[in-house]
Amino acid sequence: MNIKWFIGIPKDKKDDAEKFIRNSTFMADRLQTIINQMKAELESQEISESSFEDPNWAYKQAYIAGQRKVLSSFTDLLSFKEKL
Repeated sequence: MNIKWFIGIPKDKKDDAEKFIRNSTFMADRLQTIINQMKAELESQEISESSFEDPNWAYKQAYIAGQRKVLSSFTDLLSFKEKL
């Protein structure tokens, strides 16, 4: 499980926190679904032909890449689901 889940949580509460997080499967599944939808929206923006007509195309692509990175980071945080 990613260490970021436990930053700021006292050591004596970490076991309880881990149990709570691992048992929050509805929230984790729902969040993963939302992240996947957001990734699909980014992909459609990225390959839209009209986006190539914009002179700021490179900046928009960099912005989309940054958004993809953030969404991937959230997916990584949810990777504990696979180990259940």
